[in-house]
Amino acid sequence: MGTSTPSAPPRRPPRASAMVSASLAGELNRARVLKTLYANGPLPRPELARLTGSTRATIGQIVTPLLDDGLLEELEPLASGVQGGKPARPLWFSDNGWPVGAMLVLPQGVKTAVVTAGGRVTAVTSSSFPADVDADGVTRRITTAMRRTMARAGVALHGIGIAVGGMVDTEAGVVVRAGLAPVLDGLPLAQVVQADTGVPAHLDQDTRAQALGDLLFGAGRGESSFASVYVGAGIGAGFIFDGALHRGARGAGGEVGHAVVDRDGPVCRCGRRGCWEMLANRHALHAAAAAAGLPGAATLDLAGLVALASRDAAAGRVLAGYTEDVALGIANLQQVLGVGLFILHGDPAGAGEPFRAAVEVAARERAFAHPGGPTRVVLGTADDVATLRGAAALVLSKALHVAF
Repeated sequence: MGTSTPSAPPRRPPRASAMVSASLAGELNRARVLKTLYANGPLPRPELARLTGSTRATIGQIVTPLLDDGLLEELEPLASGVQGGKPARPLWFSDNGWPVGAMLVLPQGVKTAVVTAGGRVTAVTSSSFPADVDADGVTRRITTAMRRTMARAGVALHGIGIAVGGMVDTEAGVVVRAGLAPVLDGLPLAQVVQADTGVPAHLDQDTRAQALGDLLFGAGRGESSFASVYVGAGIGAGFIFDGALHRGARGAGGEVGHAVVDRDGPVCRCGRRGCWEMLANRHALHAAAAAAGLPGAATLDLAGLVALASRDAAAGRVLAGYTEDVALGIANLQQVLGVGLFILHGDPAGAGEPFRAAVEVAARERAFAHPGGPTRVVLGTADDVATLRGAAALVLSKALHVAF
């Protein structure tokens, strides 16, 4: 007589797990509040609750520890409404608390600063790189500048954000290639700065940091999508899509200066022909001014060219051609990406309203009509404040888990 094999007990269905833990839900709610403040603030608690779809009690639970930590502060009360009641006190980011280190590394040197959550830039230190400097020399100057800034500020930093003029690997914290400063190629800059200062360091490309500065504190506030474009010795851009920074794979995006716009154009430093920046950067302007016989062509800047063009026909022709070349790249970006707003930094920011208007008109003529409206061009800053603020935002994003 055979034996029967006992059947296995029925399996219990797996226990359902919560989709979002309480701690993660808290982080998400806090991130939503902070992004809403940066985009729309300062805001009183009732308005913050309305815009985030939260209750006033939830807003209170979120903002109280941020007030205690010095990240937020309460501003002067608003005037009472017609119905009276206790005046509301808007919340905004502190201009004194929550200090963050910011660093901008460019081919010619390094600039370091301390930036508050409210965007106030203090304790700025600059250091130039000698022409014959090697990798060790660059590293020493960068770390020394940051330590001097920290000593001058006399406060503990929550982190250091590093913006670099070149291609970077954001995950590894490494400078991949800096075309105008090959000595930086391959430098693990985030690790170097973190090891030297003992403060967490995060690295990104300079025009992406610039875009973050525009998003949180500049002409991009309240805009869902835009391009932040730098035009100077080189050309680069940072892109905000649906309120978030676009980086590309491992931070490889933003090299718009090397988009080919004329395959028979001049040879670029990258070895290709006809890159946009070879037609519209500062050196291209100098070359065009020299070819036209303009005085002081080798040192003529865009603002000077604009002033000269009002009384010199040859300068007017150089300016018209340069304007078209800047607008060409903007129109191409508009056609490919569909962003409607372009914020110009660097040389164009110092050239004034007539140049801005001319670029906008030329870009609109070169691009198709867009469902989102016509191309808009606005001026950013000629200095590095937006980029330093954006470098600080790298730390805010990491430390506070806010996806800018």
